[in-house]
Amino acid sequence: PSGGAMLDWINQYSGALNVAANLAIVGIWLFYAQLLAYSYRRQRQTKVLINRHSGVDGEGRCAVVNMSPEPLFLDLVVVSLDVGGEVLRGALDDSYDDERARQSRAGAIEQGAYREMGSFAQIIAELAPDCDPCAVRSIELTAIGKYGPEDLCVGATRTFRAASERAGVFLP
Repeated sequence: PSGGAMLDWINQYSGALNVAANLAIVGIWLFYAQLLAYSYRRQRQTKVLINRHSGVDGEGRCAVVNMSPEPLFLDLVVVSLDVGGEVLRGALDDSYDDERARQSRAGAIEQGAYREMGSFAQIIAELAPDCDPCAVRSIELTAIGKYGPEDLCVGATRTFRAASERAGVFLP
């Protein structure tokens, strides 16, 4: 007897149950569409890293790394030096002399590749030739470029602070 009453109840409220089921399905589809859109945006997002390598002293090198899925065109690198409370700010030249050859800072960086900025000592000498590298408290680098087919302007900033125990050593 109770099975027949249940079927009668379902039959009586079938319109409302159908609307509720359809709304639940639409909600599930919207949830999955949101996950797909978030995943796509995250996948296409630019990832630019400014890092040091080959040592931690003044001869340690600085590089801009493109970890994005498409090439990045590096336009400009701005440097801020904190020298005893005074901030010196300027843009790095497009190229610099390395012990091997003339190196370019600006230009395209392919996916997973990096562009050398030179050593910390070279960067300090270029921006403030008369400055003692041991007097520098911090170096802030800002890389500015264009990304993807839309030429979106992108940038990354990283600060390296002087280690108090060793002069000329810069740590992120």
